[in-house]
Amino acid sequence: MSDKRAEAMRRRWADPEFRRQQSEMWASVEFRQRLGQTNWAGRKTWLDGQSHHGTVMDGGLRQEFHTRLRWVHWVAIESGLTGKGIPDSNGCAQGHEFWVEYKFETHWACTLRPEQVAWHWRRYRVGGTTFIATRRTARPGPRTPAADELWLHEGRLVRELKDGGLRGAPALGIWGGGPGCWDWEEVGHLLMRRSSETVV
Repeated sequence: MSDKRAEAMRRRWADPEFRRQQSEMWASVEFRQRLGQTNWAGRKTWLDGQSHHGTVMDGGLRQEFHTRLRWVHWVAIESGLTGKGIPDSNGCAQGHEFWVEYKFETHWACTLRPEQVAWHWRRYRVGGTTFIATRRTARPGPRTPAADELWLHEGRLVRELKDGGLRGAPALGIWGGGPGCWDWEEVGHLLMRRSSETVV
């Protein structure tokens, strides 16, 4: 995503009315059910029909994490209103705190802005724990199957992710089949286990 487009989206998310529309859309049970379908055509048709609400930049991951991991105390971060590069969510549970950046990709790249790379690396250097969660979707084709996957990486590998894409750094976990099939218990376990480890 270009810097101009990113800035335009930040301004849009700063609009309270736009955020209200997004909240209403994601609160819709029908929308979440349709988004969770593994059939690409049905999901894309629904998303196209919602285009007037604006682009869903994180593929709905923030809503999924906050809803399915309710035992975590989540704080949604609107980076357009704070410092540049700050991840999308701050989480805390059982005395351990961590940060999660959400990405939505339709290819193997992991689109990270320079300020995001710098933030994750600086936080790692002082002992913080961060993650990058990416939703990767793909249309079925002659050589590629349809996909709706969750990839979870440690934020300390942010440079490798930016340079080499999703396959350029070892993932903590990869889950397929859409949000309804992802192993959320394992996702939560990985977030907590990594957050409780001492970083030197």
